[in-house]
Amino acid sequence: MGTLRDQTLQQASPALDAAATAAAFANALHSGQPHDAAAFFAPQGRLLTADGTEVGGHPAISSVLSQLTMSEQRLRIRSGRTIVTGGVALATQFWTRSPREPSTGGFESSTTAKLVLGHTERWQILIASPWG
Repeated sequence: MGTLRDQTLQQASPALDAAATAAAFANALHSGQPHDAAAFFAPQGRLLTADGTEVGGHPAISSVLSQLTMSEQRLRIRSGRTIVTGGVALATQFWTRSPREPSTGGFESSTTAKLVLGHTERWQILIASPWG
């Protein structure tokens, strides 16, 4: 059957591969699959945390992403623009975090996430900055 990542990439048209990769990353997070989301990162990929810490490697990236998907907050991601030149792309996404249960208090926060993708055999995330 393959992972969500494999299924999405097989269906993507060549002209939209970078945008499709960014969207599939968001879909994996929406589906509560941080391991699948981390698989969109290149082996040398990096994720910047909310406090600016640089995290690398699929296990570490998956751990940070699981904190997002398993938290008491609901994550909504809306795709923005993807700009491609040669083998590099910049994708923007609009991330909104809000309490799963409004009665528990808390607040809503929004950020413009940035993904830098690179293409060798396929598009992969090189750098992700979900908190802007």
